[in-house]
Amino acid sequence: MVALDESGNIFVTCGDNRIRKVNSTNGVEILAGSGNSGFTDGKGTAAKFFFPWGIAVDHVGSVFVADTANHTIRKILPDGTVSTFAGRPTVNGDNDGVGSLARFDSPWGLAFDLQGNLYVSNYAIQHGAYTIKKGTRAPLQILPQVSNSLLQLRLQYGDATPPSDLSKVEIQRRNVLPTGNDLEWGSLTGGLTLNGDVALWEDAEGLTRASEFYRAVEH
Repeated sequence: MVALDESGNIFVTCGDNRIRKVNSTNGVEILAGSGNSGFTDGKGTAAKFFFPWGIAVDHVGSVFVADTANHTIRKILPDGTVSTFAGRPTVNGDNDGVGSLARFDSPWGLAFDLQGNLYVSNYAIQHGAYTIKKGTRAPLQILPQVSNSLLQLRLQYGDATPPSDLSKVEIQRRNVLPTGNDLEWGSLTGGLTLNGDVALWEDAEGLTRASEFYRAVEH
């Protein structure tokens, strides 16, 4: 199976239990997989798959693979680092859940929708069903940190990836109205930056509020 990313690179699941990348100049390289069947998370050829088949690429360039005989969904970062996104290796089933609590039975095809949700075709032969499973992205999280006495909010999803389009992200701060009892959320302009895989917002006013006075809203 093949998948294309936004830069024109092609990713291929191969019968030798490897994932290959074909770049825009037709150069071919092994992105991940040792060539031996098995199950191992790791980087590049240190990782192992067992009959990888379905493949899809998300908006930040991470590659997702239906590791069919291992009954799992694997995630490959652009540098070739492989992790287990969902399912438990070699344990088949048809249970919904988060991460390793989910169960698949010979997952086959993968596809993303425009909202970043991942869909999996699941054979579930032993359970008498052919199903389509939907994996939803966790809400955008804010992780507070301090740099040079200024409050910073790191923005990321549950899989540690940042939002790719900061124009659709609004930082809001909770303000107390003059009555002292009512609260409202006010929009803050500027301050959002994206550097590689790190999205940050910095409060130029300094540590004037605790982190719970902030939230990130996607539009």
